[in-house]
Amino acid sequence: VLGAVSKSAVQASLLHQGRQSVTLQKRFQACLEFGRILIWEMHVQCLEDVRIPLTETLRVEGPLKEMLGWDLDGLLGQMRSWKDLIHPDDLAEIVAHLRAILEDGGRVDQSLRFLHRKKAWVWLRMQITAKPTSGGVLLHGISGDASEQMALRQAQVEAEEIYQALADLTGTGIIVLHKGKMLYTNDRLSEMLGQSATALLRDGSFGELFYGEHQRRAAELLEIWARGEERD
Repeated sequence: VLGAVSKSAVQASLLHQGRQSVTLQKRFQACLEFGRILIWEMHVQCLEDVRIPLTETLRVEGPLKEMLGWDLDGLLGQMRSWKDLIHPDDLAEIVAHLRAILEDGGRVDQSLRFLHRKKAWVWLRMQITAKPTSGGVLLHGISGDASEQMALRQAQVEAEEIYQALADLTGTGIIVLHKGKMLYTNDRLSEMLGQSATALLRDGSFGELFYGEHQRRAAELLEIWARGEERD
């Protein structure tokens, strides 16, 4: 009886584990699709030897077609090497990082441009580690879509450059404030006040630029601006 009970308990436990495994796999796949994430492995030999076909070494899970326009079979049929997927300007840097983790361990964390099927470049954020196995070292990676973040960062940098160029060209003194502290002044303001931008920003306080009763007026203006109102 005890033997029969034990066997039944083991079978129930295995069934439960099987159901848990299926549930976790479904949740895992949902996470990949929702987060636009790829998980992949590639044999380290492909790092240097482009003659090794990707069909023998590359394994990918996740919404590959949604992110790069290829299903795996189509990708493997078109690409001679993984290097064909990466923008030429990013290739040398990622190869150097991969060699470094093979020698010293650690992890690569970098954004790269990958070739989409439509011949456009899309940004993917890569986190890569080296994983020793009985068959050799595998490169294990998690890749997320970073196109929107990189486009936003590029737009911010461009806007800052344009704003600074305009500010330096204008004949008006300009100050950028945050909570009453000066974060930026243009060259024209320095000329008007006879102080370098470094000195102005070191002192920091907008109110300190004014004297006597004008300091009170400056404080009132800061409160008005903080409410989002416009006032000269």
